[in-house]
Amino acid sequence: MNPGQPYLSMAQNNAWANHTLYTALTPLTKEAFTARRPGFFPSLCATVNHIHAVDLYYIDALYAGQTGLAVFDRAPVEDHIALAKAQNTADRQLTDMCRNLTPQILGETRRVERRTGPKQESVPALLLHLFQHQIHHRGQAHVQLQDAGIVVSLFIDPEPEQIETAASLSVPAVELHSGAYANAEKNAHEELQLLARAATFVHQAGLILNAGHGLTYRNVTPVAELEGMEELNIGHSIVAR
Repeated sequence: MNPGQPYLSMAQNNAWANHTLYTALTPLTKEAFTARRPGFFPSLCATVNHIHAVDLYYIDALYAGQTGLAVFDRAPVEDHIALAKAQNTADRQLTDMCRNLTPQILGETRRVERRTGPKQESVPALLLHLFQHQIHHRGQAHVQLQDAGIVVSLFIDPEPEQIETAASLSVPAVELHSGAYANAEKNAHEELQLLARAATFVHQAGLILNAGHGLTYRNVTPVAELEGMEELNIGHSIVAR
């Protein structure tokens, strides 16, 4: 396997997650976007601006740029539509870098301007730090979205432990990952039963039940017929026809 493939997959998933986050922000006014919310940063505006700024910081280092800590001197963007476009540009840069990773690049280091002084850090470590940072602060943004009255749904595997965790986080809805069922060649019935059992756990936890991933016109009906199913995501199957 191409040694850069795991990083490319993470970069692509990262871009998708950011797109999903900014889509959820779409109905917010500027006042709602900048309003005080619970969390480490005082508003959704502050949280997503921080995500974007740290992305720029690491992307600059990975491309051997010279901006360094000066990236944090930029004024926050209070228009979430404009910030979405800027984040998309950063996500494309990151994805392009990961697409072109080679064993040689993965063995290299980059100069990183830290507050304690410049340091040499490995390319893999910088990439993983960037991805983890995004995940961490998107989680905080989800809490702030709920505070703003926007329904947040967690995309999880159909496993009781993950459903219990989702319920403990006080999210109103979950989307069950239907990929194993959709991709099954011989044991689709068994995978469907796992989804059915998970659906029962979701109801018992008092959560809204959604599902998606890999569903098509041909395989969606059994999932749609699961008791209490509210919403299915099969957009890729539709637009790719």
